[in-house]
Order: sequence, then C-alpha cells, then structure tokens
Amino acid sequence: MNMQKIGNFLKELRKEKGLTQEQLAEILSIEIVKRSKFLNL
Repeated sequence: MNMQKIGNFLKELRKEKGLTQEQLAEILSIEIVKRSKFLNL
C-alpha cells in the first residue's frame, strides 16, 4: 500500500468510528504535524 491509500483507508475507518483526527492521532500516538501529512489534509 502506498501512503495515499493508507491515508484514505484510515480516513474512512476514522469516519466510520466517529473519531476526529486528533482522537485518531492520540490513539495512534502520532504528532499533529505528522498526522496532517499522513492523512492528506
């Protein structure tokens, strides 16, 4: 999987679970700057 596909996959899962990006980042222990790049904001 490339980064775009991973980001889209996580985005869909996040929305299904009703999580914000910050909540997902806390769960995954990703810094805000890295999260923004990873999730294609």
